[in-house]
Amino acid sequence: MEQVYRSKPRGEGIFESHRAYIDVQVIFEGAEVIEVNDVAGLDLKEDRTPASDVLFYHVPADCTVLKLFPGDAAILYPVDGHMPQIALGEPKLIRKTVIKVPVGDAP
Repeated sequence: MEQVYRSKPRGEGIFESHRAYIDVQVIFEGAEVIEVNDVAGLDLKEDRTPASDVLFYHVPADCTVLKLFPGDAAILYPVDGHMPQIALGEPKLIRKTVIKVPVGDAP
């Protein structure tokens, strides 16, 4: 999936995870923060599975912070709750590719 968007302040971020797919997110332009936390330590807000492969969580206070620049990639497994698209400084234009890799018997 090709994505083009403006990064956003942390307060506008959405924490999510996926069960059926691994996300490989590659930045081509701009820079962003992706916050990551093990789903076992997250408070579930909404489960949209199986209709859609996404679970949403309340944003935790502390997370691992990944700073991604052009050419960087993040590999996010089903145990990795993540909040992408967060601005590194001021919001900027981001160009990113997200590759969905099926886990097990995922469609």
